[in-house]
Amino acid sequence: MAENTTAPIYGRALAGFAVSALANAAGGRGVLDPGLIRYSGTRTAAGPAVTADCDEGSLEAVWAAMEGMQPGAVLCIRGPGTSAYMGDMLASDLARRGVLAVIVDGYIRDRAALSQMELTFLARGLYPMAHRRAGPGRPSVPIEIGGVRISPGDWVAVDDDGVIVIAPQDVETVLNKAHENEAIEAGIRARMAAGAGVAEAARAELAARAAAQGMICNVDLLQRERMEAMNETMSWAVVRPEGPTVRKVESLPPVEGLNELAHVKSSSANAVRFHMQAVAEPVSGQGKRAIVGTPMPGWSPFEIYCNEGGPIGGDDDAPSPLGYLTSGIAFCLLTHITMALSHSKLAVERVKVEVRGRFFGQIEPPAGGAEGFDTCIIIDSPEPADRIRVFVTGVQDACIALQSIRQPTQVHSRILHNGEDL
Repeated sequence: MAENTTAPIYGRALAGFAVSALANAAGGRGVLDPGLIRYSGTRTAAGPAVTADCDEGSLEAVWAAMEGMQPGAVLCIRGPGTSAYMGDMLASDLARRGVLAVIVDGYIRDRAALSQMELTFLARGLYPMAHRRAGPGRPSVPIEIGGVRISPGDWVAVDDDGVIVIAPQDVETVLNKAHENEAIEAGIRARMAAGAGVAEAARAELAARAAAQGMICNVDLLQRERMEAMNETMSWAVVRPEGPTVRKVESLPPVEGLNELAHVKSSSANAVRFHMQAVAEPVSGQGKRAIVGTPMPGWSPFEIYCNEGGPIGGDDDAPSPLGYLTSGIAFCLLTHITMALSHSKLAVERVKVEVRGRFFGQIEPPAGGAEGFDTCIIIDSPEPADRIRVFVTGVQDACIALQSIRQPTQVHSRILHNGEDL
């Protein structure tokens, strides 16, 4: 069996949720019936399915399915009749191979030994008689357990609440929905902690999110109407030219008000201090332009355009400001990783950075902000885990963008009205 390179990534992500949360996110699809009993294991186990459709009383299909089985798999067995399709010796072999869970649509035995293993076992029940017949069965074929079809490579998650099967093409959708539901539940719990009952808290949280969603859906039309009105009254200082949305320019524009703001220096005596500045203006039509860079010699400034249909999505040919903010953190992390790798002797096969910014916004009263940022650095490497952990920790500590949002940051604000401070 070829190695599944997404297994560690999806497996950890799915195992981060209870099966009940995944079931809600999937809309109930793929949930096995409640007839299976859990005999061991205490945590959520999630991995790609390896299947065995056994002839009654025979384990040959299981043995065949085990050939080439990768660590992190979930073995799913259809075991007809009254034979035990799992005992302590077979279970020990599976544990040695790194299997995470075994689901038997049938019976198992040696409960005392199995209950001491970290490996998760689910079955219909216990039966003392082992397999006693020969028959090839059908390894690595689609089977049905608990009313759900399980194909080799499907994702299976197991915990005390039950089992869910998710098709590979649906995993990211389910995970995204689970994260969304998790945020909703966090909001409900926060309202309950403030004294609301569960029904009141749920209604208030869902109403607030519906209002925010309505704002997001309608802001494009609202913004376009307002921009059309502005076009009639405003003298545009900038007209967007044809061309790319990001391009190098000769120099930074002069600033009018920033130089008067006090700032606090880094507490580190060894730090190299610099500043990055951006000057942003609206452009004709619907959009914005910023020229961003640092005055340090040898570094070119860039002109960036953004066209946003709303505060979240981008319109036309450029992302929204929040898109630039989130991608800036991802780019900074990736830059530090690639720079550090070029000076290290680590053997690395693949690098990927994922960043999720969690924002909120409302119209009445006007409010908005970031609830937090989630980052994931994905590295495929034959190097020992400890070396990669030390490497990534150093990269995170060096990433200026990441540390800027991790640490309390002072913000000094100034308003100039017709050249006068307000």
